[in-house]
Amino acid sequence: PDVSSSSVYRPAIEALADRHVINGNPDGTFAPSRTVNRAEFLTMLYRSKSMNPAAATKSCFKDVPADAWFSAIVCDAVTKGSVSGYSDKTFRPQQAVNRVEALKMLFTVLGLSQQTTLDATDKALSYADVSSSAWYMQYLSASFKLRILPLPVDEGNMMHPEQGLTRQEAAAYIYNATSPEPLSLAMLSSSTASSS
Repeated sequence: PDVSSSSVYRPAIEALADRHVINGNPDGTFAPSRTVNRAEFLTMLYRSKSMNPAAATKSCFKDVPADAWFSAIVCDAVTKGSVSGYSDKTFRPQQAVNRVEALKMLFTVLGLSQQTTLDATDKALSYADVSSSAWYMQYLSASFKLRILPLPVDEGNMMHPEQGLTRQEAAAYIYNATSPEPLSLAMLSSSTASSS
């Protein structure tokens, strides 16, 4: 009920809910504007590919107990080289994943091509708060080539790379990466159909 029928994110949320990639809350809401933490986003990515992690037999980070609900996925992703932790030997599973960390996880966990084009790089560099030397530039540029970005509500010339990713944005990232028609194109075609 808290995802309106007019929400540009609704197609992605419904599609991923049908595939059991995302779930609602016990009270029946989705909380689309709540930020997603690192463990939650990693879990969504595993579900989107129906990946079954190996059971965690020991703690892979000092803040990832072996009996935590997310330990098997986090430890499996670390073993596969899909994610890494911080220099203090933590993973920070409860920390909100920011927009560019989420892009990196999307590419590494789903095994997406990081090849890009000059046009895609130009689009990535059109953001005023993005530097060509940023650690995430390869993922950002490739996300334009694969039409993961822009999101349908992106406006202006700001990426806000350090901003926490919301649940609805997480759905859009995954939907755009795994569906033949990204949300931005779907919205464009539906608005074109409405005007005609």
